[in-house]
Amino acid sequence: MRELYGNVLLVDSGNAANRADVLGVMYQALVQMGYDAVGIGIQEVGLGADVQEAAKEQQLPLIGSLGPGASECAPGRVSRKVGDLTVGIVSAGWAPDPEAKPFRDTLRGLLEAARAESDFVVMLSQLGPDADRKLLSDETFAALVDVVASAADPLHGTKPELIGGTLLVPGSKQGREIGVLEVKLGGDAVEYHDEVITLAKDLPEDEKVAALVGKYYEERQKETGEGSPLGGGEFAEGPALPDIFPPETQKAMRARGYLTADECGQCHPEQLEQWKSTPHAHALETLIDAQRVIQECLVCHSEANRRGQPYEQQGADQYGVDCAACHGAGLFHASMKGAKDTIVRKPAETLCRRCHTAERDTEFALDVRLPKVTH
Repeated sequence: MRELYGNVLLVDSGNAANRADVLGVMYQALVQMGYDAVGIGIQEVGLGADVQEAAKEQQLPLIGSLGPGASECAPGRVSRKVGDLTVGIVSAGWAPDPEAKPFRDTLRGLLEAARAESDFVVMLSQLGPDADRKLLSDETFAALVDVVASAADPLHGTKPELIGGTLLVPGSKQGREIGVLEVKLGGDAVEYHDEVITLAKDLPEDEKVAALVGKYYEERQKETGEGSPLGGGEFAEGPALPDIFPPETQKAMRARGYLTADECGQCHPEQLEQWKSTPHAHALETLIDAQRVIQECLVCHSEANRRGQPYEQQGADQYGVDCAACHGAGLFHASMKGAKDTIVRKPAETLCRRCHTAERDTEFALDVRLPKVTH
């Protein structure tokens, strides 16, 4: 990247891994690749002090999250020299309530300090594009940051969006892609060029990174008897889950990255039964009956599709708009014994509007529709 583009800032907004030993390998690989800064997402929040230890061991430029339990992991901002410029990098991290005054006040203070000391300010965020847009709608925030590297959101793609004078750049989830954003400084208008480079499937692995991964699995084989994953979603890494789920089910849950409605129903049986009577529970069936099983529709009618899994009519995604679509993945919610700040308890209208847009659903009214799905 640096050979191709010259003055490069290489950053990652967070959610690198959800298990401490895997995080150590990931951080070591990021250091080898020369990352300037790495933020903290909800997965790292769930690992607590292990994040700080892993970053310290690798001397990784980690920027702390403002979310619960992670504020002591690392400083909230750092600065880096890119050519003749000083770039300030701030982490908004992940937070259960991005509109809470203490969160916004702290973030504003970090951005103000970065702006005062830097020529250019980048914010790493795991709040999600909708929350980032709302934040940037406040002119006092928009004036403090030039680029927001946002969390992945398949409903919004990876195209940058100019909000006032700030560029919002969504990430991608578990893809073989590199996003490149070139920004021209100076002038009255923001000038930029963006490109998503898709890596060829036959691209050879980086030898140093491959050696790190190989060594990790060798050590794990000695300690636990577990070998390397066979690929294609066989990973068992992730948080410890309740014993109500058999070991193989836990492995599938961690590999998938979220809980299905039936898995959520293990602890919430009444809510599951009520939800099954709602239109959301039949969203995928609706597409099949209408012979509209196409990507344009699947992105709203299938939670599995939104999370990068190919559509299979007889696959695991038997419902469509299940719990994870409105309340979040639920993996850490289950592992943390139902901690309230690890789940979206009352989805806001903005979340509904991601699919129920004015173009797609002209008659949508929250006060009419919400009672039909409330459980």
